[in-house]
Amino acid sequence: EYNVLKKDDFENVELMSEIFSKFKPDCIVGCTFYPSNIASRLIHYLKSKKKGNTYDVETGEPTGRGEVNSKNWNRGNGNTDPVLNINGVPFWADLFGHVMAEAQARAYIDGNDECLFHYWNSEYNIVSSADVFSCVSSRQKYALIGELGAVGRLNKYTSGYDFTNIIPCGLLQ
Repeated sequence: EYNVLKKDDFENVELMSEIFSKFKPDCIVGCTFYPSNIASRLIHYLKSKKKGNTYDVETGEPTGRGEVNSKNWNRGNGNTDPVLNINGVPFWADLFGHVMAEAQARAYIDGNDECLFHYWNSEYNIVSSADVFSCVSSRQKYALIGELGAVGRLNKYTSGYDFTNIIPCGLLQ
């Protein structure tokens, strides 16, 4: 089954949630900033629908989670609802370019910083919810690692975890 969406439909997280529930994906991939932002909003929406199966913020331990069986979306609790098992669905955000550098350039052109909040809020949602990232250069990788630190993702639980992967946008010489 194919889903061809208009822009307004793509931004409708309730509609995306219905498609997600029917499709039961093995992962969520956001290709570039805008789709990654929509994916992060979808994930926040789905998690808000199923309170109780999240990480314990104080200890970092999973609470209310069982082992994931992606073949039938069962966590050993008999539940096959992908919305209730959203924590078992990894989110890959492909951040092609660095949106905050683009936002800075736009603020300069506009002559004010009002756009920065919108861009940072969207970037924050992505950086705080994705499990793994891809970017186009080592410079972007280091900027992304800085953002991960700014939102609290770099901690004792993630020490040694490689959040970022570089996928160049052209051939290397």
